[in-house]
Amino acid sequence: DQLAVRNTTIVLDIPNHKLIKEYGENCFKNMVVDKDVVFPSGLKTLGQYAFSTFSAHTVTFNDNLVTIGAYAFENSQFGEGLDYVLSETVKTVGNNAFRGTKFNSITIPDTVTSFGKNVCAVSNIREARIPTWITDIPESTFDTDNYLSAITMCDRPTSIGKNAFLANKFEYLPFSDTSALNSIGDYAFNQCSKLKEITFEKATTLGIL
Repeated sequence: DQLAVRNTTIVLDIPNHKLIKEYGENCFKNMVVDKDVVFPSGLKTLGQYAFSTFSAHTVTFNDNLVTIGAYAFENSQFGEGLDYVLSETVKTVGNNAFRGTKFNSITIPDTVTSFGKNVCAVSNIREARIPTWITDIPESTFDTDNYLSAITMCDRPTSIGKNAFLANKFEYLPFSDTSALNSIGDYAFNQCSKLKEITFEKATTLGIL
């Protein structure tokens, strides 16, 4: 049920067998695949660092994935202009799951019930959708995403974590209702040089801006 492989900088075929249910921790870390990767239909779990610092032409998610572990795709490299739409079967997206990953856009559905820190930080992502039920925006969610121009998220957040939007280039806040916002972490909007206006009327806790 679990596949575990550990090597560095080699070319391999990713097994696409219907019986595989999990790619374990560090499974394909630091590997290179000179082709497209298609997840097996029965795959449900990606362990921590499963595809960290991984390279391939493309990756195709299946419709049965449930868990994306911490650092699962950290610093992975895929073809230009990929748009990732996670299945509604996904329930967990761990800390740093897509940190530093190079892709065009990602859609994370509202069916996700656990959403970690640093999920999309330091990537060249252009567009992102995160679950709209998340009112406490986690630390470093979009930290240093210099190309990010469109974000879909809850419209009435209650708190924004440290570095959540650090060094982003958007002109307007990705939410319009600040009436429930009571806490803003350190550097949440630091270095957002194109941000035209920011108003927080009721926030009671302000970090270092």
